[in-house]
Amino acid sequence: MSLKTMIRKARTKCDIKSLSSSTGAGGRRTKTLTMRYSRVPCRLNAKISEAEILYYQKASIFPDFIMYIMYRSGIIISDKVIFDSRTFDIKKIDNWDEKGKYLKIALVEAE
Repeated sequence: MSLKTMIRKARTKCDIKSLSSSTGAGGRRTKTLTMRYSRVPCRLNAKISEAEILYYQKASIFPDFIMYIMYRSGIIISDKVIFDSRTFDIKKIDNWDEKGKYLKIALVEAE
């Protein structure tokens, strides 16, 4: 089964928001979350394998979840992933084989 099929069968959707600043009342800059991608089909894996733990340990990242999505341009590490009522910080983005087909994103739950 291909990853594309697995993402579709999971039937889960998340929002990807970016942190931006805007001028508020009195000329002060305020940081807000703006929608980058809405209702993105995704697959979330809560348990990561031992090989993935060793891979991320080299970068000192210990993700809570791994998210698989079809390739989207412009997603950066400072973005947030909103899934149901939970917010996740993006810690690492892997573009498999640099082909621009799938993204594997390491997530840590925001406090």
